[in-house]
Amino acid sequence: MRHFAPSVRAVVCALTLTCLTPFAGAATASPAGVAGPVFNPLTTPDQLLLEQLAERIVSNPVVRQAKHDVEQQAIAAVTAAHGPISAADRARADRDYEEEAFSAAQIAVDADPYRPHVLATIMPPHNWLGVDVPGSRYAWDNPDTTYRIIPMDGSSSYVIRGKVVPQRPVDWNFSLVDDVTDFGLVGNIGIHDLEVAPDGSFTITVDNRPADGRVNHLQSTPDTAQLFVRNTTTDPAGQTPIALEVQRIAGPPPPPPMTEQEMANLAASVLMRGAAKRQAYLLQSLSTPANVIPAPPPPNTIPGTLTTQQQSLANFRIDDDTAVVITVDPGGAGYFVVPVTDTWMVTPDFAHHTSSLNNEQAVPNPDGTYTLVLSLEDPGYRNWIDPDGLTNGTLFVRWQVLSDRLPERGGPAISAKVVSVSSLAAAVPPGMATVTATERAAQLAARAAGYERRFQPVL
Repeated sequence: MRHFAPSVRAVVCALTLTCLTPFAGAATASPAGVAGPVFNPLTTPDQLLLEQLAERIVSNPVVRQAKHDVEQQAIAAVTAAHGPISAADRARADRDYEEEAFSAAQIAVDADPYRPHVLATIMPPHNWLGVDVPGSRYAWDNPDTTYRIIPMDGSSSYVIRGKVVPQRPVDWNFSLVDDVTDFGLVGNIGIHDLEVAPDGSFTITVDNRPADGRVNHLQSTPDTAQLFVRNTTTDPAGQTPIALEVQRIAGPPPPPPMTEQEMANLAASVLMRGAAKRQAYLLQSLSTPANVIPAPPPPNTIPGTLTTQQQSLANFRIDDDTAVVITVDPGGAGYFVVPVTDTWMVTPDFAHHTSSLNNEQAVPNPDGTYTLVLSLEDPGYRNWIDPDGLTNGTLFVRWQVLSDRLPERGGPAISAKVVSVSSLAAAVPPGMATVTATERAAQLAARAAGYERRFQPVL
């Protein structure tokens, strides 16, 4: 990337030991059974260089105008449907749509299928290798998932090489999609589909031909636009995303690369199209009664979401005297998470608040279900969903790894009931795990260390 000073690349290379050579990143993790450092597969030279380019693109007047327009349209739509919004929600809208604009800029700087890169996105504001990076969260981002994008088209052939370390994610999906805002599915390789060698390495091929015996193959179509990669962890302190690199190996001669103005125009288009589509889902979520979480429909019923999961959309509204008691039945799913998001579908500070809990972070009931308490103040229970001061917002509950479902459990289920804080003890199961102030502080410290680990060069 000629736009950046050589010193930036030199710093990244020195700290990550992943200077770009073909498939170098896939070798940065120690092989199974071999002790040694594991280098963060997200902290690559391309990552930091593309993020810096995205910061320039998001500052372009075309993108600034698009950000202003989509924010005002969202505020107007929610106000028309549900009445005036609070000053706090208005302030969060400005912050959240700034993040969505930066995400659109990231898509634009990594949108060239002739020169593909692996780029991590949909992350909170962070600092890695001494560089401050804006947030890029939108659309019910999952605190447990790392998201990466790789541009592709239907006329080229690609090879993705990767490495899974023993501390592997609980779920991963490589989703070939036909639009960077709709995420219409062309093909998917999930955790149960990917064939991995004994040393943790694997290769995925993508082209417009059938597999013809090739394993880990995705067949592209003329509309193919991107490979969208999700890695989900239950323990951010102990599980590591997959190391990935991509190479375009065949296809027509590449056209000249986009100019920065062309990237800005694309970012504005992506932002406007994506925000308009997600606004419909936001209004759907807000239209259900507050604090009522519907049963999860079958997989692949909400366009653009992960096709191998089930999910429930809802919204919440609480005050100092109100708590919501949520009961989750995993139904045999290998993973579930209950994350709080604000009115505009963006997570709060999940690293320093228990604003989300998954099946490993929470303590189960004796029957295998989980009871969680959503309240503004700490109720003293281990399974506290802390909304980080939000008195209203949205919920996107997820269940993944569904092929592990136990038939006798009947699949994922969820229920919620509103109770007064004073009657909370009578509303939760007897013997529900409690915590002292010291134990809560330890829980939060471990949580922060785990999520902040994502931005360290060595894991």
